Amino acid sequence: LEPRKNFGALVEAYCQLPKEVRDAHSLVIAGGWGWKSDELRNLIVTRQNEGYDIILTGHVSGEDRVGLFKNAKTLAFPSHYEGFGMPILEAFYCGIPVVAADIPVLREVGNNACLWSERDAKSLAKALQKILSDTTLRNELSRKGKERASDFSWEKTAKKLATRLNEGGR
Repeated sequence: LEPRKNFGALVEAYCQLPKEVRDAHSLVIAGGWGWKSDELRNLIVTRQNEGYDIILTGHVSGEDRVGLFKNAKTLAFPSHYEGFGMPILEAFYCGIPVVAADIPVLREVGNNACLWSERDAKSLAKALQKILSDTTLRNELSRKGKERASDFSWEKTAKKLATRLNEGGR
C-alpha cells in the first residue's frame, strides 16, 4: 500500500457511496504496507472509527488471493501508475468485474473488459456505485474479462519472446 496505488481516493470513494450500498459491501484492501503509507493508514483508521466497514487484510498469499477474488463483487484498481496490471488479469481469471483507473497500461491489459474511471474519489464512487448496483453490467464485464484473460498466458508470452529473439530482437 503506497501512494501510486491511490488507495486514499478509493477509501474516500467508498465513504461517498450511499449508505445502502456501503451496508451491503465492505471495502477490503489487500496488501502489505509500503513506503509513504502513514497518511493512508491514518485515513483508514479515521474512517474505520467513523463506522465505515473497511477491512485491511495485510499481505495475501496467492491461494488466499484467489479466495478474496472469488468472494468479491468487483476489483477496484485506481492506480496512478503500474508497470503491468496483473491484479486485473487475476480478477478476470476469477470472473470478477473490474473498475480500473483510465491509464494507458491498464487500458492495454483491460481493453473493453473494465469499467473505466478517472482516479479521483468522486469518479471512483460513481463507477463503484454503477458496478455494484447493476447486475447486468457485472455479468457482462465478468464475461468480457474471462474472454480477455484468455489473450494472456505464459505460453503465448514465451512464444512471442522466442520469436523476437530468433529475429534478432526486432
